[in-house]
Amino acid sequence: AHHLIIGEGAQVDGNVRGRATTVEGHVSGTIESSELLYVQATGSVSGDAHTPRLMTEDGARLNGRLVVGSSTGGAGPRIPDFDRLRRLVQSELRGLTDQQLDFSSKNPDWARWSIRRQVSHMANSVYFWLVGRWKDILWDNVEPDPELAEIALAEHGHDRMLDPSRYRDIQALFKMLNRSYDLIHEVAGRESVHSIREKKLTLHLGPDAKVGASEESAHQLWERFAPLHEGGIARVPSDSFAWTFTLEATLRHLYYEQLSHLRTIQRLKKKQGLPAVARITQEGYLQFDGFWND
Repeated sequence: AHHLIIGEGAQVDGNVRGRATTVEGHVSGTIESSELLYVQATGSVSGDAHTPRLMTEDGARLNGRLVVGSSTGGAGPRIPDFDRLRRLVQSELRGLTDQQLDFSSKNPDWARWSIRRQVSHMANSVYFWLVGRWKDILWDNVEPDPELAEIALAEHGHDRMLDPSRYRDIQALFKMLNRSYDLIHEVAGRESVHSIREKKLTLHLGPDAKVGASEESAHQLWERFAPLHEGGIARVPSDSFAWTFTLEATLRHLYYEQLSHLRTIQRLKKKQGLPAVARITQEGYLQFDGFWND
């Protein structure tokens, strides 16, 4: 149920089975990946590979029988492709200076948070939801990492971001973002197709609830987002100030939110005369007006 990364220079002699496999080194044996096999430029595979989805970089070497496009029989739920997302974010951040990472502008409003702060918020939001809001449901019999539990409390006073006194260097922030994606896979790996849709969180929000320290109405936000989640996010019929979220919809929301912040990073780069690198499509929240008009 997990994502296995075989690092550059590593040698694995044996069979590999997992949800996703990234090969940067060498594997001699059979690979079965229920979602994705990704062979990077430095990677090589000698043996059979079975996966519904194969990605390779120029220079990757594969010597054996490939079965691509059919399921390997994994029983776990399918979730958005956070592994691809982490590669897109990494490519977009590569080579940026501190000055470029810290650029912000009071106008337009979307540019008020710098690239550094965007990344900090992206990591924080996953911990806030899965270790914070979902704590009593997802962590009833399993203790979350104490560091992540502390992050979820967000007692440092900075709006919707990691504590900048502890997590400011971009490499440290990207490490925490990677850990947040690994956490998503850990959580999803404990669920079945049925349970991920049946588990529900109910949030009771005040009539004037805001999104963080902003002036944006939380209720208007969820009214806007709910139609994209096919009933997974819904207002409670008996309480107009309460909302329910399935675990499946929560993970989809996190994916859509991450994409929207990645797009904002691209727009912040454009304001500095820098080109966008990652190719992202208008899916999820990126379908709304405003993300593509700078």
